[in-house]
Amino acid sequence: MRDSGCAAGLRYGEPRLSPLPKIPLDPELPLELMAQLHQHAVRYAWTRGIHGAALFDLSGQLLYLNEDIGRHNAVDRLAGYMLLEGVRPPVLLAVTATAPAVSLAQRYGLALAAYVRPTGYRLYAPGGMPVPEGVLRP
Repeated sequence: MRDSGCAAGLRYGEPRLSPLPKIPLDPELPLELMAQLHQHAVRYAWTRGIHGAALFDLSGQLLYLNEDIGRHNAVDRLAGYMLLEGVRPPVLLAVTATAPAVSLAQRYGLALAAYVRPTGYRLYAPGGMPVPEGVLRP
């Protein structure tokens, strides 16, 4: 597969992904992880113009953090780390989400917590529609 650019890349073939195990998640976990990302993203705090991508285990321990001027670069480096270390993510968090991101998460059985803010988030569950408003805090 070869992909590059902001949704304007060239793609040859599709990745072969195996199903991920289904695991229960604490509904507070996305909020805690996003808070940790903001706490550890020191370059963003300093510049307010750098993007960050982080990898956590399911207990909330930070495993890897990358910050870069380019959003795609930050995520690509995180993906490279995961590939080299053999890490498989059961849940993804995002400050925002695009329709293709939601579609890909659902296609590959990943839970996608998007629009994560201190007050709540929207959870797109594998194989279905977004989880109802109960996930969002007032």
